[in-house]
Amino acid sequence: TLALALGTRLPAIAAGSISVVAFGLSWFGGVLAAAAGLLRAEALVPSLDALRLIMPTDVLWRGVIHALEPPLMLLVARGIDPRNFASDPFFAVAPLTPGMLAWAVAWTVGVLVIGIVAFGRREI
Repeated sequence: TLALALGTRLPAIAAGSISVVAFGLSWFGGVLAAAAGLLRAEALVPSLDALRLIMPTDVLWRGVIHALEPPLMLLVARGIDPRNFASDPFFAVAPLTPGMLAWAVAWTVGVLVIGIVAFGRREI
């Protein structure tokens, strides 16, 4: 959706490249937020959480990882302190919260609407 919205003003290759880089930075920001929480670097957590809200790809990634985990792994993980997995980008103890899922859907729809409006105003 971001590549489509950016593609109304930028060349397709640039829009795709920016989207891939933004996805990677957002995901890496989520990994850094988890590591900052584990290392008790409290000053970094608010800015990295803001990055998660600006582009919610890390949140969706954690939801997908939680949904794809085998049930046996979840059962084993429930007996272990969840903070042990806080910095693991490939494991999520809890599913997505409804608020974050709603925000991700709203973000996607909002960027799509912005792209549609920008395309409608573009000179062809």
